[in-house]
Parts: sequence; structure tokens; C-alpha cells
Amino acid sequence: MTMNKLALSLTGCVLGLVLFLALNIVSNSALRAVRLDVTEDKVFTLDENSKKIAEKLDEPVNLYFYFSRSLAREYPQVIEYADRVTGILKEYERASSGNIRLAVVDPEPFSEEEDEAVQRGVQGVPLPSGDQLYFGLVGTNATDARESIPFFALDETKQRTLEYDLSKLVWTLAHPDKKKVGILSAMPLEGGGGNPMMGQEGTPPWAFLEQLGDFFEVEVLPSAPESIDETVDILAVVHPRSFSDATMYLIDQWALAGKPLVVFVDPLCEADPGESADPTNPLARFTSKRDSNLERLFQAWGFEMAKDKIACDRTLAQRRGVRSGSDGRGVIEIPIVFYLALGPDDVSKEDPVTRQLG
Repeated sequence: MTMNKLALSLTGCVLGLVLFLALNIVSNSALRAVRLDVTEDKVFTLDENSKKIAEKLDEPVNLYFYFSRSLAREYPQVIEYADRVTGILKEYERASSGNIRLAVVDPEPFSEEEDEAVQRGVQGVPLPSGDQLYFGLVGTNATDARESIPFFALDETKQRTLEYDLSKLVWTLAHPDKKKVGILSAMPLEGGGGNPMMGQEGTPPWAFLEQLGDFFEVEVLPSAPESIDETVDILAVVHPRSFSDATMYLIDQWALAGKPLVVFVDPLCEADPGESADPTNPLARFTSKRDSNLERLFQAWGFEMAKDKIACDRTLAQRRGVRSGSDGRGVIEIPIVFYLALGPDDVSKEDPVTRQLG
């Protein structure tokens, strides 16, 4: 009787072990695609727009992540950030259904991989040992076009934009043929040389032109063009102050043809030097026309700009000191309801660009 009990016990243990192993095998197969991101800021979870970029790839994109892991062991902050980069790159790879091919390479000193990394534009940072630490990304597409992040900077600002930078790299490789954006504006968007005789310094081009140029071919058109070049794919109208009837007609014809059109109007553009601003008179800009509207076209297209209304918030208003009293020596603080002081509770935690803002 004792031997029978022992046999039953041994048989039960064996069956239990077999069942345990079987459950693990089934679980690994069934849950392989299930991942849980428990980090506070969801640093390993792709934004929906990033997922769409990966999902809509028509041709393969190769990503080569060069990281000197063997040399970075003494730098836990670098290891931690590299693991985050690796995790996000693997999420892109999963979301692409095989169109993104990721290779993680440790370019050891004096190796072929190190020569390859340098040749492809990855920059090394010298360590006290004399070795070079590589921490960069190279991407290629089917036409051998190449984009790279030479080195992932460790400062907090760049870490915040990591997903944006990766999405930008993948998107650029997926769209090697840039669309052309033509910009119509009454503003000096390309900057100006100033007037040295009057002590005026030149102004640089507006920053958004360079940023837009990362994704599109950009051409600033004359403010009164005779026609819009057929090579333009998208028309952007920026602050159309006092546009002529001929220019308004060109814009209307563009819209009626169903072509992409983006319009920015402003009832009080503080950055506008003014329609009749006299460069010799610094006060002229305060009396110059600085508003823009396409009222006639807007009416024809079925909408209007409410130019007598503003968006403001009393609770978030910045407070500014304003002189008061008959002699102007007193100062009182008043809320400027259209200049908002935003805190961490006022920005989206879902958007990868804003979710880490303070």
C-alpha cells in the first residue's frame, strides 16, 4: 500500500511538471505579441502617428543601431538611454509588419563594424580609455538613400524628442521624393539684410522654413505672383495682408481646383513690420496695417473669421506690470488674458512632444 502511494505521488509530480512546462510553452506562443509598458511616461509605447508611419511603409527600411555596449558598462545613464532607444526601435519594427529591419551592432574597437559605423556617418565620443563610444543610428531605403542620427545626445531636451526624431528619420526614408510647398506671404519670411547706414542689423529667415525643409521642398513665392508654378504641390498662404485682386484670384482658382491649400490669417500680427512701416521711423510700425484676412474668399468658401473675438483664459493669464497714476510712477499688475502661463496640468500627456513638459 505504501509503494502504491509513493508511485502515485511520483506520477503526480511528473504530470504536474509536464503540465507546468506545457502551460509555459502555450503561454509563450500565445502571449508573444502581448507587451506591457509599465513606465511612468510610456517611453516604450509608440504614439499612434508613429505607428501609422511604420504601418504604411510600402518598401523596406533598414535601421542600423550602433551602440558600444561593451564600452558603456561603466556609464549606467548611457546604458539606460540606449535600452530605451532599442526598445522603441523594436516597437517600430513590430508595427511595420516586417518592412522595418532592425540590426543592433556593437562596433568594437578596430573592428569592421567600427569602420562601417564611421563610414555611414556615426560619430564616436572619446572615452578616458582612448576608445571611441558609438551611439547612433543609420537608416537606408530601397534606393540606397541614407538618413542618420550621428549620436544620441543625452541632454533632457533631446531625449524628450526621441520618438519624433526616429519617426522623422523613418518617414524621410519612406518618402524620398519631397512634395513642393509654395508659400505666399506679405511677411519677409526669408529675412533681410537690414540697413547698416541706419544701424539696422539683418534678420535671419524664419525658423519654420528650415524645419519645413526637412520634409518638403520649399519655395517662397513673390507676394504678387503672375502665376503659381505647376511644380508646386501644396500652397501655403501666410498672413495675406493687402493682397491684390489678381493674387486673390490665383488663390481662389487653386482652391477651386481641389489642390491642397493652407491659410494662416491674423487680425493683429505683432511680428509684422507693417504695410507702410518707415524704416527711419521706429514708431511707424504702431500705426501701420498689421491685420490680414481673406474675407471675400472665405465668404465664397462658406466660412468666416471672427475677428472681433479672441481666445483667452482668466485663470491662466500671465500678470504684467502696467504703469498707473497721473504721473505714471505707480505700477499695478493686471492679467493679460491672451498670454497664457501653462503648467504641467495644461499640456497633453498623450502627445509625445508635450507629455514631458513641465
